[in-house]
Amino acid sequence: KRVTVYPLIETLQKRGLMSSYEDGKKTLFVAEDPSHLVRLIEEREQELKSKKKELSTLVEALEGRKRTGATRPTVRLFDGVQGLQTIQQDLFKNQKHKEVETLTRIDAVFKLLPGQTNVTTERVRRKIKSRVIYANASGPIDGATNPKEYRETHYISKEEVPFEGEITTYGDTVILASYEKENPVGVKIEDKGIAKTVRALFALGWDEAARRENKTSEN
Repeated sequence: KRVTVYPLIETLQKRGLMSSYEDGKKTLFVAEDPSHLVRLIEEREQELKSKKKELSTLVEALEGRKRTGATRPTVRLFDGVQGLQTIQQDLFKNQKHKEVETLTRIDAVFKLLPGQTNVTTERVRRKIKSRVIYANASGPIDGATNPKEYRETHYISKEEVPFEGEITTYGDTVILASYEKENPVGVKIEDKGIAKTVRALFALGWDEAARRENKTSEN
């Protein structure tokens, strides 16, 4: 029954295990990579230790079903904090890219996703370079640019360039995220042309952010 199914779908979306996309007037739902279940299990390992073996078996079964499934959609919606965590982990899945470019409100990211340092650690381990244009409520961050962490940054004032959320580009993927406390949401777009366009806009923003930094240091 719809009354029973829809709440279940909503729960799966909030946990980052299901996404949705529009097909005409219909909303279709797609199960995400079952390996994300392992992440959830590890986060709650102490609490759900007795259930880990049972759920791991379920993950393997779902992975088998996914491999025989149809072509995945190119646009996906992820709801809630766990949905955003799922998007972050996508950076390391089937990795073919060597660089990620991000425009972000860094204070909002760490407030909503305190585990961000784990993402950085994994990125460094995989030697993925990162270029970041960031705004921060408390101003520039000392050591934001760090060659040892393969990271180069430019700071922009949130007063001069007000924005919320984050835009991240890697490979043929673009991630749009809103860090609204009450309704965090992420959109994943997989398209070579869109990724190329967003990357070009990032390049313009990068040069402008560098110009603003230089102007500030001169003053």
